[in-house]
Amino acid sequence: MIKKLVITVLFIVSVGFALNTNKYVYIEHINYQYIDYLINQGSFLPHSVFQQPYKLSELPVSCRTENWAYLFGDKRISFLADYDNSYTVNSTGNHHLFALTLGGHYCNDDLILGNRFTLNKKYKYDPFFAGDLSESEDWLYGRVNDAYADITVNRFNFFIGRMKKNWGPVNSYGLIRSSHPYSYDHVDINYRTDFFRFSLLYSRLEDAGRGREFMGKDSTYNEFTDVTKHIMGHRVDVHFSDKFQIALTEMAIYGGQDREFELAFANPMTFYYGVQRNEGKGMSGLWCVDVFYKPASKVTLYGQFLIDDIIVNNDPGVNDRGRYPDRFALMFSIRSGDLLMKGLNTDLSYVKVWNDTYQSRRTWENYHYEGLGFGYPAVACEEMQLKLGYWNFYPLFISNEFIFGRYGDAEITDIFLLQKREFPARPVHSNIYNKFSLHYRPKNYLKIYLNYEFVQKGGHYLNRLDFLDKHNIEMGLDLLFVKGFFY
Repeated sequence: MIKKLVITVLFIVSVGFALNTNKYVYIEHINYQYIDYLINQGSFLPHSVFQQPYKLSELPVSCRTENWAYLFGDKRISFLADYDNSYTVNSTGNHHLFALTLGGHYCNDDLILGNRFTLNKKYKYDPFFAGDLSESEDWLYGRVNDAYADITVNRFNFFIGRMKKNWGPVNSYGLIRSSHPYSYDHVDINYRTDFFRFSLLYSRLEDAGRGREFMGKDSTYNEFTDVTKHIMGHRVDVHFSDKFQIALTEMAIYGGQDREFELAFANPMTFYYGVQRNEGKGMSGLWCVDVFYKPASKVTLYGQFLIDDIIVNNDPGVNDRGRYPDRFALMFSIRSGDLLMKGLNTDLSYVKVWNDTYQSRRTWENYHYEGLGFGYPAVACEEMQLKLGYWNFYPLFISNEFIFGRYGDAEITDIFLLQKREFPARPVHSNIYNKFSLHYRPKNYLKIYLNYEFVQKGGHYLNRLDFLDKHNIEMGLDLLFVKGFFY
């Protein structure tokens, strides 16, 4: 069946896909599970595997399925309307939900313009919704999630606007930059060669309003108003070979009362810790190393290690390491495609985030956007994850995500209180999360789906809507209409 699909795709691509290949495959799209499968089975090895979303030009011809071509249109200008209608059933009753996405794209060899606006009833129930709900009782619960210009000149790429992005393993939340928060306005500059890719990120995040700074010695706080919040980062992805890649990232998040953009952090070749120490510019710095390795064609290994802070004993006779905690995060994932069974994609991952990682003594330096983690979604957590996907019944796709975790008493938005605590911070609760999904796409414009979600205890970051229960069944259909103009 997969061979027939590939043959069909080759024919579709040959009759008019050339103008489409610069467009982005949006990161929330289910086809990223298929991309993960292709990487794990060894048929697709991207140049910069850790940076999503990918563009269609980066994907192999066998990956550009017919419904992807339909999603973006095969012409220079395209418009889309996507209507999703679903029912969630649990012990609290039946909940009718719907989402309507309207969007448009313009694309040529050098420029992409994109916009997608979504009205989604789920926004009403999301306590972290990054938008305006003042009129939600009447009708307005919408958000412009994508609005951007993407310009490519030779080896340079310049992006300005908003779109969800992820720096990490495919189909997983990255530790240093993830797709977990709502999209935010930012600038991304990339320079790419065959051997490496250099990236520079800047965003002015949400204004923190009233901010607090923990003084430490006497457990008091300073209060500030009109607090701004900025994030700056630079990164290099090194492509040693298709089977081995590494990436190094440094991030600085800074702000304060009436503090604006500072050029010192925008210097692409500087070291943020040196800027902080030598020039007295306060910031919270994070550093991350990513590793991708394929020891066999059907096996993939991912690793990420993040350093928020390492305590060093600088003063003779003073044991700072005994008083203050290190702040780390790590992830290890072993994946396979077609190894255990033809068409089966397997992802077994371990994640640990220390108690105070992503936190700062200053509220405007905490590593989140509108309360949702800019990196991993949770702190003081330790998880084992097993994700399975089966593709040999396509256009029927079957998947299951299972997470068992321990979660301590800490949040990303907490102030770092300079206290060394046992991991995970007490009190601790364990939790089980499982989501089983069936997706069936009989036509390009129609998708029918069924999800069963189980969460042992409420409050899990994947189960945060107010009306969700221990057992949830969601049934729905999605209708997509695309119209294009001009080749």
